Amino acid sequence: MEIAIAIAAKVVEYTEETKDRIQRDVDAAKRNGQAIHTDVQNSLNKVNELIGEASKLFGDEGRAMTGCYSTGSCPNVLSNHQISRKSNKLLLEVTTIQLNGNLSSVSYKIPPPSLTVTLVTKDCKALDSRTKISTEIMEKLKDSTIQTIGVWGLAGVGKTTLVKQVARLADGSKLFGKVIMATATVSPDVRRIQGELADALGSRFDEETEVGRANRLCQRISQENNILIIIDDIWGGFELERIGVTLGEGHKGSKLLLTSRSHDVLKREMGIQVGFRLEVLQEKEAWTLFEEMAGDTAKDLNVQPIAIEVVKRCAGLPVLIATVAKALKDAALYVWKDSLKQLERFDKEGMHAKVYSALELSYNHLKGQEIKSLFLLIALHGQRSVSKHDLLIISMGLGLFKYVDTLEDARNRLNKLTNDLEESCLLIKDEREIENVKIHDLVRYAGSSIAAKDQLFRTDIEFESKEWARKDILGKYRGLSLSVRHQSDLPERLECPQLKLFALKCQDDHLKISDSFFEVMREVKVLCFYEMKLISSPPLVLHGLKCLRALYLYECTLEDISIVGELTNLEILSVRQSDLKQLPSEIGRLHRLKMLDLMYCKSLKVITPRVISNLIGLEELNMEGSFINWEVEAGCNSKSYNASLGELKELPNLRSLCIRIPDARTLSTDIFLFFGKLQRFKIEIGQRTSWPSIYKFSQILTIKSSGSCIIQSENWIPILPEKVEYLKLDRVNGVKNVFLDMNAKGFSQLKVLKVSNDAETECLINFISSKNPRHVLQSLEKLVLKHWNNLVHICRGPITEGILLQTKNCKGVWMSKVEKFVLLLHE
Repeated sequence: MEIAIAIAAKVVEYTEETKDRIQRDVDAAKRNGQAIHTDVQNSLNKVNELIGEASKLFGDEGRAMTGCYSTGSCPNVLSNHQISRKSNKLLLEVTTIQLNGNLSSVSYKIPPPSLTVTLVTKDCKALDSRTKISTEIMEKLKDSTIQTIGVWGLAGVGKTTLVKQVARLADGSKLFGKVIMATATVSPDVRRIQGELADALGSRFDEETEVGRANRLCQRISQENNILIIIDDIWGGFELERIGVTLGEGHKGSKLLLTSRSHDVLKREMGIQVGFRLEVLQEKEAWTLFEEMAGDTAKDLNVQPIAIEVVKRCAGLPVLIATVAKALKDAALYVWKDSLKQLERFDKEGMHAKVYSALELSYNHLKGQEIKSLFLLIALHGQRSVSKHDLLIISMGLGLFKYVDTLEDARNRLNKLTNDLEESCLLIKDEREIENVKIHDLVRYAGSSIAAKDQLFRTDIEFESKEWARKDILGKYRGLSLSVRHQSDLPERLECPQLKLFALKCQDDHLKISDSFFEVMREVKVLCFYEMKLISSPPLVLHGLKCLRALYLYECTLEDISIVGELTNLEILSVRQSDLKQLPSEIGRLHRLKMLDLMYCKSLKVITPRVISNLIGLEELNMEGSFINWEVEAGCNSKSYNASLGELKELPNLRSLCIRIPDARTLSTDIFLFFGKLQRFKIEIGQRTSWPSIYKFSQILTIKSSGSCIIQSENWIPILPEKVEYLKLDRVNGVKNVFLDMNAKGFSQLKVLKVSNDAETECLINFISSKNPRHVLQSLEKLVLKHWNNLVHICRGPITEGILLQTKNCKGVWMSKVEKFVLLLHE
């Protein structure tokens, strides 16, 4: 009996010790957020059960069973035997549990939860534009031929939120076994990124070096059959192998989703196969998001008009909308009014702080001073849409571009840099406005603030007093743009000795600038006057501006600009859309002039003979919508009052020309040979014609007869410029075979051909007469034949397949490269 009791007591002792040890390990694991192994939990439950059974044997119940039936004096042999057997059995089970309980771990890490986030916030409905893109991304993720996908957009537009939404959809659809995500940032911390991905995979690093950790992470990723890896906020070339992310042949089911502010980074440096640009929210969606986040207060009739203006000032950026909406939720009316005032002034330390910080970071990350300076110039204009023509003038005048000498090279550099800014999402990409660049208001405000902070450019001048013009306020600025209402706003002298760019717009019809206004600004290189009446034509004070390289007079009223002839270092002179009646002989002194822009100077009737031919450095002459009084032959008539087309041939550097020639008699054979040497041209011969959106073409030619000017196909017709891309012919007589009668080589670069009101042409093209027909029409994209009376054949003779199929009697036409074909014989 005593032995059985001792065994039972030992069982209780052993089981309690085992329980305490296991429980300590379990408690520690739970405190570290780990899950307990099932067998460990089962062992703990069994220990508790054994303790209960042993306690019964060791306690009063066991003693009662082993005594006499009633008095306890006689031992119960059968009961003693049973207790002994139970005690031995319990002891064996406790020993087994102790042996099994010597585990290296009682717990394991809980796998991280799936990325379950809503589109913007859990309290807001999904936005249609974002849902559309996330759906499209999901379709690409299902495409077995695509492994890398990119999303790019402006700072604060919601890229991170979007890819988290995609992660949620991918995880919910079980498209991937694992969905993991890490953030790169502007200065990537490799160890942190490795840690984020490892945590998402439930892994742990024992390696100390980046290379060792990368190998370990790569090995862990390879264990997944298919995995979606999201790397957010990439700023530059980022070597994924460095962190341990490789998607080779063995990972065809795995995908990589990247985000950046720059499309160029994603495409060129990260090699994405397909990309999605995330735009700002349109007005309706922006209001929907704001209204949901701001609560019922935004719907109040007294608040709603202010709320609508507040949303407009958020420029469609979800991050700013969310920030402002949270701040104004349940706020009083005066708080709403104050917030609107803050947003109107773009306070970089107020509600705009987060957006400004993000945009400033994007600006700082631009590569090179050229592109940074160009961005600030665009912001300086103070408009959503800025003309590339204006930017070219200012950039060339300031010498912004390195290693660029010609206007054509500068135009190429400008187009390249504006495209880079679009790819960085600091400009808006708009294929319909290729002659302008567009910028968001908030981006423009941020650019102006950056320029003012760095004392580069200043636009936000307050004119309450003339104190703004003091040297200690503006003396260090290199660029200044003023828009004044009254002449009284201007000081007698502007104290800006370091100024290189000065732009002025004044609504005062009687503006008179003081003779000493520019006295201190001797270093100014670019001078712009907008919409001003300069009756004395630019003021006489221009006489001292010897460093001036670009003079831009836009929509100004001018009487006499002869003083401009004294600016001998001038390279660009633009009087676009100004009221100017005569181009004086003094302009001919500007031998360094590269650009003469007379576009839409509708009052211009006189260009003194030999002025144009004296501009020996001229590279670009733009006279669209301007001067048309060309003389037949310069110097031939002693009473000649105007320039002739022959003067153009004396300009060895001319590469760009835009003119209208109403009288075909002023044309000669050699002038067309000269036109063929130009890099870009827009030439109208005869009656004015309508101009569609054709600015994407560099070589444009239209010929149109009228009642007073009948154009015949004489000596000059067969040598029209071969490089023409857009050709429009209307009522041109004497042309039997459109292509070969006009250019023997067949216009190999022609993209658009429009021929209408033709009385004599019988054939569009005659391959019988052509020795090399394969180059004819090889670039054609659009063909329009309208009002043809005598057309017999569209083409004749043997042809090359895929260029033009022979079709008689105008029954039809087929061209492999023609996107649009219109045929109207008798309308």
